[in-house]
Amino acid sequence: MLILKKLPQGSIYPQITQAPITNYPDFLNFFRGGHTIDDNLGARNIQDTVQYTMFNTAIASGHLTKLKNMAIPDEFLADIFLTESGSELGQTVFDRKFCEIAVAEARKSMAMFRQRDTEAKREMEGTLNSVLLRKSTMMWITSI
Repeated sequence: MLILKKLPQGSIYPQITQAPITNYPDFLNFFRGGHTIDDNLGARNIQDTVQYTMFNTAIASGHLTKLKNMAIPDEFLADIFLTESGSELGQTVFDRKFCEIAVAEARKSMAMFRQRDTEAKREMEGTLNSVLLRKSTMMWITSI
């Protein structure tokens, strides 16, 4: 989230190290809508993190942009934004995940419908057999 007002004394601004590292699209999605971070990217302990490497890759590939936070100019903050190409890359992956989930759910539903159809057919066959049995019994009784 973008920070537009100075945080209270003693508060810590968000760090790049708080971004998820499960995969690159999730990392990019963290910055959707803009995100203000502490601009301590020059610190050695920050540069040794996976997030810093992903951040540099994203900046170099044009998936993220970094701007100086102008809302609070006296703080050492940066605003990070997801670019259109970064959004498209992430959307493709999320669309694929959504489609995979949708297909799996559709398969479950189809299996459920097939099972329900089989049970309904068995019930209908049982009912039909009962009716036919009663009818044939009645016909036998009346023929006596």
